[in-house]
Amino acid sequence: MFLSGGLAAAAAKHPDQAAQYGAASASFIFGFTFCFSSTWLMGQFTIPAEIFPTEVRTKGNGFGVFGWSVGCGIAVLAAPIWFQNLGEKTFYIFGALNIAYVPLLYVFLPETGNKTLEQMDMLFASKSWFAWDQVKEYNRLMAAGGVEHDFGAGDSEKGVAKNGSANSVGSRE
Repeated sequence: MFLSGGLAAAAAKHPDQAAQYGAASASFIFGFTFCFSSTWLMGQFTIPAEIFPTEVRTKGNGFGVFGWSVGCGIAVLAAPIWFQNLGEKTFYIFGALNIAYVPLLYVFLPETGNKTLEQMDMLFASKSWFAWDQVKEYNRLMAAGGVEHDFGAGDSEKGVAKNGSANSVGSRE
């Protein structure tokens, strides 16, 4: 984003080379979009599916996608106005916002890799919003007995017994 802003400023100062600067800027935008959409953008769809308790997970995920859609809609409708009024500084604002989100993600979103959906419920059971407190509460709950989930009839998920062995629903230990 910062490079695209710089190239847009250079194109304004050197109109005779605007086509070259524009092509370079567009390639940086496409490169950013490709990298962003294949990495960070996936979080917009996976995190809401993970953080809500099982009972309300689908509704929570729906609200997450709705929020993402509203944010994208506002950005798409407002971007032409921002570019008209701010010019290349709009790229700098977008770049700064992308950098500003990194510490927010570190502070508020704990690592969720290699955890079952039932473990997600325990990971986000803490009253604190901070990731380190959530991990501390998760570790306390795991030490106290791990995942204990009462599956209903017809569920095809797997439960984890207190001894740590995986057993399918309806099987005898």
